[in-house]
Amino acid sequence: MTDSDFLKAVQLHQSGRLRDALPAYRPMLTHPEHGADAASNLSALSLQMGDRAKSEGYARRAIALKPTHANAWNHLGLALKARDALKEAGAAFSKAVTLDPAHAQAFANLAEVRVAAGDIAGAVQCYANALRIEPELTIALVGLVHRKQQIADWNGLDPALARLSRQIARGEPAVDPFMLLFCCTEPQEILKACQNAAHAREASVDDIWGTKLFHHGGKRGPKIRVGYVSANFYDHAVGTLICQLLESHDRSDFEIFCYCHSPVKTGARRDRIKRAAQHFIDIDPLDDLAAAQRIHADGIDILVDLMGYTKGHRLRIFSLRPAPVQVTWIGFAGSSGGRSADYIIADRVVIPSTDDRFYDEKPVRMPVCYQVNDGTRRLADRRMTRAEFGIPENAVVFCNFNQTAKITPPVADLWAAIMGQVPNSILWLWSLFDAGARNLRAELAARGVAPERIHFGATLPDAEHLSRYGLCDLFLDSFPYCGHATASNALFGGCPVLTLPGRTFASRVSASLLTALDLKELIATSPEDYVQKAVALARDPARFKDLKRRLVEARATSPLFNGARFAKDIEKAYRVMVERHRAGEVAGPINLTG
Repeated sequence: MTDSDFLKAVQLHQSGRLRDALPAYRPMLTHPEHGADAASNLSALSLQMGDRAKSEGYARRAIALKPTHANAWNHLGLALKARDALKEAGAAFSKAVTLDPAHAQAFANLAEVRVAAGDIAGAVQCYANALRIEPELTIALVGLVHRKQQIADWNGLDPALARLSRQIARGEPAVDPFMLLFCCTEPQEILKACQNAAHAREASVDDIWGTKLFHHGGKRGPKIRVGYVSANFYDHAVGTLICQLLESHDRSDFEIFCYCHSPVKTGARRDRIKRAAQHFIDIDPLDDLAAAQRIHADGIDILVDLMGYTKGHRLRIFSLRPAPVQVTWIGFAGSSGGRSADYIIADRVVIPSTDDRFYDEKPVRMPVCYQVNDGTRRLADRRMTRAEFGIPENAVVFCNFNQTAKITPPVADLWAAIMGQVPNSILWLWSLFDAGARNLRAELAARGVAPERIHFGATLPDAEHLSRYGLCDLFLDSFPYCGHATASNALFGGCPVLTLPGRTFASRVSASLLTALDLKELIATSPEDYVQKAVALARDPARFKDLKRRLVEARATSPLFNGARFAKDIEKAYRVMVERHRAGEVAGPINLTG
């Protein structure tokens, strides 16, 4: 064992040849000079291969050999973070930056732990430290941008976004496609980011496990087996939207599996989903290959990803292709990129036929709206009043209960213009972070809106939250990432939504919802039209009253709020997908009609 042997192992690792690097590192563990480095690198490699336990073990071995090994402490933090031991992970990352104040990666990792603890300001500082050390560190740049968006800190965002665009163009895979939805107006750039991430993921999967692990023959059984994969089978927006669909699937033709990889193991909505699915399998303890093997062994015909690039996704499972037909839907408003999915569930508004080129999947256009809803949800039993929330009784109440990251400077400009023309109006918002509320008040004040006209609502139980919308007059939508579940909640609660769609899927969801409800007059065609429509509505109380009446009627009659109807529609699409596969045909667009 020589220095050159160690360098060869490092070169294999850095070139992405993980399966070759693993046996090359192992003999170095007993090397008197390189043992700690080999153990530290094996920790990183094991985590890349999805083995959290081995990653932690190797990191601890490296630290035992060399307690001052900053990289080993960083890798230990990553292994601990992967199993949600966030307090311990934070301590490990802090130790790494104490030992090596120039460790940019450890600063970026420490930032993520601080985000989980709710310390956004501390996270922003850690990201800034990382970027001072390594100005092109992508994960730090992405993190800084998104965390600043979460607290409406817009200083320096434009140059940071321009740097991200350049990184996407040159193929950088670490630019988070989900973060991009909050700020990007160009569908081609979003697709490129998705493809960058997918191609890196697929190369890693192929190197670790090889290609074409699973073979798919013809018909597997008397029923079509559909597997839904998500970390959000609990009291989460996706878990809420999908409940009635899962309960309504035709059991004579379909067998439903839910593959859950959520750290949340309890709750009423999780229990409801478990009851709705014929098979509820917890794959959280399984690595990606083991999870894919379980899915393949279950004989799944159609595997549906409900997450895309949102937090906690397991897209490597889909890159392994354990099912003959794979679908992406509802969690992420964009393509998975690469080979992860054959189809994307959409509709004629979110993906018009001219936009197929912005998706690696073939669109399935639902007859009403791509978004499923649970029509069994209920409003609060009690009557709610504005007074209990400190909202003026006679004010025009504009609202937006989206997360703060969706509120951009152009949105604030238009809201201020509207409120300037409607002097008796207030704006009711929601922010997860106190810093977000402070900054939004300051930004709107700089645009001429007095701070006392900005109100912030607390998080409420589902029924009360839906009922709160009935106290509002108009939901002023955000862009380029508009309301999705938030917008359908507002409409279900009886509050009209005014939206300004753009060119991306993420910007068109509210327009799709409004089209489904025959409320196209609330879809603005330009920023000027957005302001004019809001002001005209505010000056016409009779119009507000009529819109709210139509929404109350729609709760009971519209297909949009009927998960059982949606089940029949998506089952039509599933049948076409399976028939095509069994006939040896390639995937193609599916356009369903009512």
